[in-house]
Amino acid sequence: MRRWQRTSLLLFALLFAGYACDLSSLDLTGQNPMATSLAQTLAVILTASAPPATSTPGAASATSSITSTATATVGPSATLDPSPTSIPSLTPTVTLTPYSTPTPVPVFTPTAIVPLITVSVPTNCRAGPGLPYDMVGALLVGEKAQVLAVDPTRMFWYIPNPDSPGDYCWVWGQYATITGGTCLLPVYTPPPTPTPTITATPAPGFDVSFEGLVGCASSWWLQFRIKNTGFIAFTSIGMTIKDTTTDTSASDISDEFFDQSDCSTSTSRSQLLPGKSVTVSPVELGYDPGGHKLKVSITLCSESDQNGLCSTETITFKP
Repeated sequence: MRRWQRTSLLLFALLFAGYACDLSSLDLTGQNPMATSLAQTLAVILTASAPPATSTPGAASATSSITSTATATVGPSATLDPSPTSIPSLTPTVTLTPYSTPTPVPVFTPTAIVPLITVSVPTNCRAGPGLPYDMVGALLVGEKAQVLAVDPTRMFWYIPNPDSPGDYCWVWGQYATITGGTCLLPVYTPPPTPTPTITATPAPGFDVSFEGLVGCASSWWLQFRIKNTGFIAFTSIGMTIKDTTTDTSASDISDEFFDQSDCSTSTSRSQLLPGKSVTVSPVELGYDPGGHKLKVSITLCSESDQNGLCSTETITFKP
């Protein structure tokens, strides 16, 4: 009997081990009759072969453990719940791959080119854009100046005055060369054209008086004293002598102030300056005019040949 039990136990142990290799495929909920029967049979054998209560504690403990396990795994509502295996906690190591720092691309900011002006011939710099304005400086060949503005005609350029730091003036562009952009230059409205100041030209003038009579044989000269009372110099003289007694006349024009002092001496002067006086006797007569009624006209001019500014005086007398 005991031998059969051992044989049976060995047989069922082998069968159980075969099924135990794939317990996950067994349906222990009552759906698989073979599994249920096998489990019940194994439980009976284990119970029957269990040693009495006087068995060694170690064997009883082992049998009890096996029985408890078997009982726990069979039954219509038993569910396989294997003990979870402790999974070690893994802390991921983050490896940072260094990236090269990008080199910034330089941004080029365009630099505004300041317009400059030069001239090929010396050019006047005036208070306004045009000849009516006063000349206040000059831009010479080789000099450069910054262009600050332009007039509406774009023919004159507004620049710092080369001859007066801190002041400004206008240069004509006829002989100018501009470097740099001028499209964005402000357009300045020129100042009002200055009203021309009319300066009265000093009128030439002189005083004349009869000085005397010089006679030498058949030649006679009337002498006159002339004083320049104007503000210009005289350089030519014209004289006409009319003898109303004989109804004759004589005249002469000269670019010098000639005087026949006596029969053997004469003098001359090229100019009669303002405020100065001179004695003249330019006209030679062929007779003695003494006691005759004479009308003499004298004209003095600022230029030769009786040109320029002239002044005329007439006197009547008897020598």
